Amino acid sequence: MHRRRTLVVFLDDHYVATPAGVFGTLALPYTYWKQYLEAFDEVRLVARVAQRAQVDPRWNRADGPGVQFIPIPEYAGFWENLTHLPRNLARARAGLAAGDFYLLKGSTLAAFAWIWLTLLRRPYARTVMGHEGFTVALLPNLQRFGLASRVAQFTHWLGCRQVQGAACVHYWSHSLHAAYPPPRGAPRYVFAEVELADGVLTGPRGAETFCADPLRLVSVGRMSPEKGYRELLEALKILHESGERRWTLEAVGGGPELEKLRELVVQYGLADRIRFVGLIPWGPELFARLDHADLYVLPSLTEGMPRAPLEAMARGLPVISTTVGGMPDVVGPAQLVPPGDPGALADVIQQYIGQRSKLAAMSPEAFHVAMRFHPSQIRKEKLAYWTSLRECTQRWRRVTGRANRSASRTI
Repeated sequence: MHRRRTLVVFLDDHYVATPAGVFGTLALPYTYWKQYLEAFDEVRLVARVAQRAQVDPRWNRADGPGVQFIPIPEYAGFWENLTHLPRNLARARAGLAAGDFYLLKGSTLAAFAWIWLTLLRRPYARTVMGHEGFTVALLPNLQRFGLASRVAQFTHWLGCRQVQGAACVHYWSHSLHAAYPPPRGAPRYVFAEVELADGVLTGPRGAETFCADPLRLVSVGRMSPEKGYRELLEALKILHESGERRWTLEAVGGGPELEKLRELVVQYGLADRIRFVGLIPWGPELFARLDHADLYVLPSLTEGMPRAPLEAMARGLPVISTTVGGMPDVVGPAQLVPPGDPGALADVIQQYIGQRSKLAAMSPEAFHVAMRFHPSQIRKEKLAYWTSLRECTQRWRRVTGRANRSASRTI
C-alpha cells in the first residue's frame, strides 16, 4: 500500500465556512481544486475562512471529497497581518504537518509557510501570479505613514527569495518570469492557470450583436484600489466633460470600495450612464451581461492573468486593458494603455464609440485567443507542473532517506 500523497496549498483567497461546508464567491471552487487529485490523493487548503450561519445559495462550494480546509480565522489588511503574525506562523506549521507536498500560491500566508519550509529544508513549489508588493503599495494606511514604497520593496524581495528556494516554479506570464528569476536548474513553467469551462466558450459574435452607439462597456472585478476602478471613472469623466456621452458602463463585483465608487459616480454626475451592480456569482446571469455588452474594460493597476476578461473573450467580446501582468500576451498593442493613466484610457475607449464593424471584426480574434485556455490544453500544463513537484519531493525523500541510513550505520 503506497503512502498517501497529501498536497498542502497556502493561498490568499478568502472563504466562508457554514455548517454545510466552505463556500466562496470570487475564490476558487471545488471544481477547480479537485483537479489536483489527478496528481495527489488529497488536498488541504490553508486559507482565511470566516464563520457564518449561512451564505447566498448561489455561492460556490469549495470543499468536497478529497479537498478539505485548514482554516485561519478571517482577517484583512497589512496591520492585522502583523498583529496575527504569531498565530499565522503556528497555523502554517500545522499546515505543513498535515501534508507531504507543498505549494505556495500567493504572498501572505505563503510567506509564513516559506519560513518553516526553509528552516526544515523541505522542497516546495511556488506559483507567481502577480507582481509582489504592488498591491501592498496601494494600501492607504501605508501611504499615509510613508511606508508604502519600503513595504512594497520588501514584499517583492521576499517573493524573489521564495522563488529562488523553490524546487519548481510556475509563472502566470512571461513578464513575471523576467521579474522573478528561477533558481538554476529548477523546472519552470509559464502558463496562465485560467481554465475556461466549456459553458463559457461560445464563439465569435456577429455584427448585429454590437451596438457601439452608445458603446456598452462592461467590467467585472473586485472593487478594491488595485483594480483601477477609480481611474476608470476618471477616464469616463474626461469623456463626459469633452462632450462625448455615447457610452454606458456596467461594473460587476463587490469589495471594500463599492460604496465609495457609487458615491463618486453621483459626484461626477454620471449616475445616468454608470451602474455598479454589486456581486453577481459566476454563471448564466453574469454571461448574459457580457453578451449584452460591446466592449470589456480591465482598468487594473496590477494583475497576473485575470480570468474575467478571458471569459469575456471566450464569448467573442473584445477587451481593452492596462499593460499589467499577462494581458500583453492576449490583447494587441492598440487595445492596451499604461496603468493609472485615465487620459490614455479615455482615448482608447473613444476609438470604439460608434465603431460597430470594428468591434465585430475584433470578435473572432478575441475568441481565438481564448481558445488557448481551453481545459484540454491548460490541464496538460498543470499536470506537468504538479507532477514535477511530486517528483522533486520524492527525489528529496530518497536522498535524505539514504543520508539518514548512512548516518545510522556510522553511529
